[in-house]
Amino acid sequence: MQTLRTNLLDEIDIKRPLLVAFSGGSDSMALCCLLLDLREKHPFNLHLIHVDHKVRESSSQEASKLQEFANKNKIPFHLCTLKSEEIGEGDFENSLRIKRYEAIKTYYDQIEAQALVTAHHKGDLIETTLKRVFEGSYIGRLQGIKKKTNLFGMNVLRPLLELTKRDLKQYLIDKNQFWIEDSSNYDTKLQRVKMRHEIIPYLNSQFNKRVDENIVALSQFSEKFDDYLKVQTKPFLEKLIKGPFGVCFDGSGQELHAIECEYIIRKILQEINKELSRDQISKVIDHFQKRSQAKSFIKNGLTLVVDAKRLFFICNMPKTFDSEDQKITIEQSPVMNRKFSWIDLWQGVAFYKSAEVQPKLKPIQKSLKKNQGYFSRKNIPEFLREVFPEVNGKLPLDFEIDGCNHLLLKASLEEK
Repeated sequence: MQTLRTNLLDEIDIKRPLLVAFSGGSDSMALCCLLLDLREKHPFNLHLIHVDHKVRESSSQEASKLQEFANKNKIPFHLCTLKSEEIGEGDFENSLRIKRYEAIKTYYDQIEAQALVTAHHKGDLIETTLKRVFEGSYIGRLQGIKKKTNLFGMNVLRPLLELTKRDLKQYLIDKNQFWIEDSSNYDTKLQRVKMRHEIIPYLNSQFNKRVDENIVALSQFSEKFDDYLKVQTKPFLEKLIKGPFGVCFDGSGQELHAIECEYIIRKILQEINKELSRDQISKVIDHFQKRSQAKSFIKNGLTLVVDAKRLFFICNMPKTFDSEDQKITIEQSPVMNRKFSWIDLWQGVAFYKSAEVQPKLKPIQKSLKKNQGYFSRKNIPEFLREVFPEVNGKLPLDFEIDGCNHLLLKASLEEK
């Protein structure tokens, strides 16, 4: 009870509804009963959500039994039934999980819940961490399950992570409280069940020590390590340069450790919903730190360009000016007292000094020696050098503010 009080009460507003994921198994039943005990002194608003997956023939009867339990304890009970055709093919466990959370989100929004409370315990944390070790996850992701997170747009609280399944079952036995035993919890064809009943016990027996406790320690270290990197890289992630082509990290003048580089890369990939393998990320970091010649890495609809201590995550590759797909809007711009650079081009805008209001546009020939020298001086990456045209014979950004006595023209990429 003290564990639940400590982990939950500081996180909630007792005036707003809490939605409890309630399968009726020993874990969620213990969570519900613990919350009922706690509610006697702290009158918060509980709602139960039960998702019937229709995987077992007895699921409808079980749902009715749980409804009776909720009625007896005066807790609003929400039942959601999944149809078999709604569950995707492939990874059955993951598909089921996604559909379950999507269904819960509907009721979460309906009652304007402040959080979804789940009964994940120490065993779940151990299984998740070990699974990620076997999958070769990045060390910052070895943390098993967080006490507080956000999933599918819902605040999720997990107040039981310090307790074991044995603790929860003993609590129910002491209360003479029933729970529903799901036969699939013993089906070792399922990955998590195999971990729980075969792999972890085997590791404990072979190493003659509590391997599971060491896995918990690894998870805790991973969380601390991730928190440390979050603080260290925050100044860089706040200065990411976003534009119509993607996201850029400019590491010019910075000396970053390879671990910090990896964290930044993974955070950007997460933001743009793209993936690179561990080997690919290592190659990117190696090239970035060596300040080598510009190089592109292409994978899964993403082009990642490493150029002069900059990382360009390109989701929409810019077209050259002579492409039929490319359209440019030219307008007069006031002279602005600021520096102009490749960043303007990356953000889809170019500026020119001109003596004429009606500009003449011409594709840039980046192969010309004089143009190559200009682009190098301006530090303009290769893939941006032909996106904008020459305007009245001038290249983009070819002026100094102090000496700009002519018109300043602004060229913008039009939305497609």
